[in-house]
Amino acid sequence: MARNRARGRRCRWLAVLGISIAWHLPARGEWSASLPLFKACIPSTPPTLPKRWRAVGLMMPLVEGQLDVGEFEYDDALPAMRATVYGLESGAVDLLITQKDIYLLLGPHRAPTRCVSLGPKLRVPSTQWLSSDSVCVGEAPLAGQPVQWWQRSGFDVARYWFTTKSRLPWRSLFVRRSLEPAVIGDYAMTDFPTFAPLTETNLSALQNFCAAKAETNRAGDVGETPTARELMAIPNEAAEAERERRIGELIPGLSHEACSGMTPAQWPDRFVSTAMVTPLKINDAPYSTVLYYDWSQAQTLLILPFHNSPPVLQGILSLKREVGYRMHSLRPAAKPEYAGPTFRAWSSRLDEGRIMSVQGRHQPQPGVQSERR
Repeated sequence: MARNRARGRRCRWLAVLGISIAWHLPARGEWSASLPLFKACIPSTPPTLPKRWRAVGLMMPLVEGQLDVGEFEYDDALPAMRATVYGLESGAVDLLITQKDIYLLLGPHRAPTRCVSLGPKLRVPSTQWLSSDSVCVGEAPLAGQPVQWWQRSGFDVARYWFTTKSRLPWRSLFVRRSLEPAVIGDYAMTDFPTFAPLTETNLSALQNFCAAKAETNRAGDVGETPTARELMAIPNEAAEAERERRIGELIPGLSHEACSGMTPAQWPDRFVSTAMVTPLKINDAPYSTVLYYDWSQAQTLLILPFHNSPPVLQGILSLKREVGYRMHSLRPAAKPEYAGPTFRAWSSRLDEGRIMSVQGRHQPQPGVQSERR
């Protein structure tokens, strides 16, 4: 009896899935898509960062605001980390974080002329960004880069992607602000186009200079754990003057000014796509997902999330124009739970003043797997 009921449930699900897919497919065979799948992590031990490293990050804020570009230099022997952050539109801050103090560096980046002591408000990161109970969800490529997907078992505010070959950070994601690692945890997502080990740094000389020449902060009150964006309120004319040039050096082609000649992208009225979807506010592993979108006829986005390998369907989400439905594999009845899908001209609703461009690379690359958030 139980076996028959289970078989009946599976048949109903296959029927629903078949009807849903047939409803959303083009009349002709106009597309093909492969479901992205995770492989087991090899090795599965948490990566440890080099004793010395340098990184460049494209940093997206937790709340509305401009993009920032960060340059980081780390030396575990001191330990100390220099964090230089430039706003894509305005603002700059240059910090030296040590065990005993945080110094605000003033003057050109190559040769700071002044150090302002802010007190021990942030901690120097360690070489281990992952906790002992972190787990590797799996390996899968993003934008052609093979990466491992790391998070704590249970709900965690942080997600990390490490390159499979070098086991260095490729992306970080935070649901809310985190003090670990300092500055990087200020941002919702940071992509690292550069992350490389160093044989030596000049942080020891810079730390000695600041310890001997440190000035008292007279720029006003600083919070207990200030963010990089908050510290940009302290004027640094030399850093602001070289901001655009340094951004071009750190991420060649990145430009806010180029947006003036661009028009917002618009996706097709009908398409099928695959994605690795990472849940942000629920305790669950990433999903391998198939997306069917039809705005012109059905005004519907159909989402098929899968877990495991071989993949197992976890339910169906159907987002209509005004309301969304979720159907669970163990609870076939559907009920409205979400808002409807986004109109295809979604980017026209963005504040165009916040859009940035990487010249020559701003167009989506067909056939490249990407993560949807």
